[in-house]
Amino acid sequence: MGRGGAQRSIGTAGADANRLTVDELDYLVGAITPCWTAPPGLALSPAALVVMRMDLAIDGSVLDADVVWVSDRQYFQASKDAARRAVFGCGPYALPAHKYEGWKSITINFEP
Repeated sequence: MGRGGAQRSIGTAGADANRLTVDELDYLVGAITPCWTAPPGLALSPAALVVMRMDLAIDGSVLDADVVWVSDRQYFQASKDAARRAVFGCGPYALPAHKYEGWKSITINFEP
């Protein structure tokens, strides 16, 4: 997905058979994007990026989510709050339970 929302994410655990397909990633991004609102100052930055790692339960509910990187450090706390609201607010996510090892910990990129 382009600017203005979450982008495809990468499962950080599991074998290839457990990794989400492009369609499954697109579903996850599509489910999170309506809840993502960038902090006002960050939204004006042309290369803004917020990277969040989230841990999910097998039922798709969010166990934990934390920002691991923000392109503009002055917006770190506001970006962290916005990203957490997005992933917690739009969950749980209907992901394939048989691939849980591939998506239990996943990284999402948010762009204003």
